[in-house]
Amino acid sequence: MLRTNKSTTLTGQVHIGEELVAILHATISVEEGSSHISKTVQNQLLYSENLEQCRKDMDAFTKEVRAIEDATLSKT
Repeated sequence: MLRTNKSTTLTGQVHIGEELVAILHATISVEEGSSHISKTVQNQLLYSENLEQCRKDMDAFTKEVRAIEDATLSKT
């Protein structure tokens, strides 16, 4: 039996200047309302040196994911 699941994906990139520091990825299941967020740090030195800014950008990404989750859950 085939089962399918609709999902929304969101990707983001954290930059310091022109340098890529981290890649963010989220998948939100439309049917279940569940989600998964992952981060991959590409440049550990810039991440460590700019931790406050990087975390601020990651928080903004999480806020966007939560908005999609809220919209998805309100439809169920």
